[in-house]
Amino acid sequence: MSFISPTGGIGFKVTGLIESVRGLDNIMRDWPTIRRATLNEAARFLTNEAKRDVHVVTGRLKGSIGIESQTSNSVIVSARTEYAAIENARKGTKHQTAKTIGPYGTHDYFTKAINNTTRDFQSKIKVNFDSLLNKNKTR
Repeated sequence: MSFISPTGGIGFKVTGLIESVRGLDNIMRDWPTIRRATLNEAARFLTNEAKRDVHVVTGRLKGSIGIESQTSNSVIVSARTEYAAIENARKGTKHQTAKTIGPYGTHDYFTKAINNTTRDFQSKIKVNFDSLLNKNKTR
């Protein structure tokens, strides 16, 4: 914004408004794509974390961990519960909230994967959205 002095009064001239509006339009256009890509990337990160920590007896449970579905606002990562019953038979630390699998729950590989993803993936989310904002910066 700059001030100009027209004859007989005071006025001002606004500059950069069109560029700012164009930048905001570009951000709004790209926002859903970046959000979906970030969700998908976080789901792959979570899947890899869960697969790294799951106890392997037959390998079927580990192989069943993956992205089940994705919408524009959410991603579901799951493991097949019938394979978890095999894992439930082994000794070790168990997660007590999985009531559908058995009285002892399943081994606690998803909670650890969720905690690791929450801790380690936040910086990647920031990078993705900062990149979008910087790409459309007007000054």
